[in-house]
Amino acid sequence: MIYKQRGVIVKRIGRCIITALIILLFLVGAFIFAFPYVSEHIHSKSQTRVIESFNESIKAVDDSYLEELIKAAREYNDVLRKNLQRFYLSEDDLKQYHNMLRVNNETIEGVIGSLDIDRIGINLPIYRGTDDVTLRIGVGHIEGTSLPVGGIGTHTVLTGHRGLHTAKLLTDIDRMEVGDIFVISTLNLRMYYEIDRIVIVAPDDFSDIMICPDNDYATLLTCTPIGVNTHRLLVRGIRIPDVQASEIIFTIEKYQLSIIDYIKICLLFISLLLLIILLFILKKRMKSNKNVRCK
Repeated sequence: MIYKQRGVIVKRIGRCIITALIILLFLVGAFIFAFPYVSEHIHSKSQTRVIESFNESIKAVDDSYLEELIKAAREYNDVLRKNLQRFYLSEDDLKQYHNMLRVNNETIEGVIGSLDIDRIGINLPIYRGTDDVTLRIGVGHIEGTSLPVGGIGTHTVLTGHRGLHTAKLLTDIDRMEVGDIFVISTLNLRMYYEIDRIVIVAPDDFSDIMICPDNDYATLLTCTPIGVNTHRLLVRGIRIPDVQASEIIFTIEKYQLSIIDYIKICLLFISLLLLIILLFILKKRMKSNKNVRCK
């Protein structure tokens, strides 16, 4: 009799362990599916606060001082355009670069503006430079390219990561098309760029980010294919008047989830539903076992 009771207890323990493992697997699966969305939500909120903080600091600065900073940045761009070695800046050049567009009450180190792309749901801060820490939290301005203050004979280049598990950043940039609009805001400037060229180039090919003396360009640069990163995807925009931009933006379809996003959401929902059903069955079985023991 004692051995029989022990056998029953062992079987119950075994069933509990198996049930616990199944629940654990479901929880792990749900976490894997949910993590990118939760992480992206947290990152998006964080970067929105960064942009809001930057905008608030700009509002507290006199317009005359902001105009002086913009004037200095445009003079810097004029000198840069004539520098044939601008992609290989010296230490003194880099020191000067990191002091440009810097307001006295700069609250977040390195932020000089923001990038907005309604078409793919992007709103990210722009930082000076392209170190790895910067590119994991926003987009970086590539040293040696024109500062983002606009003007004929300038070509600003911004870069960011794709395919990170912790943040979307420029992951969806390959969904953009010629004719789409992106917006660069710097200090009290808001500049609209209409995409006129999308190209994939080798990492050492600088021909598509050179300055054109007759145009005001801005290019978004990222690695491609995702996870392989053997080439660079360049999305170039040419600046257009604000009135023209507002008309185009009004007709552009807003950001929508991709098919892959919908599949992930469905799988997450199904996983959670199965977990709930499993927990319900487990609870019912435990209640049934309890009633049997009472009898």
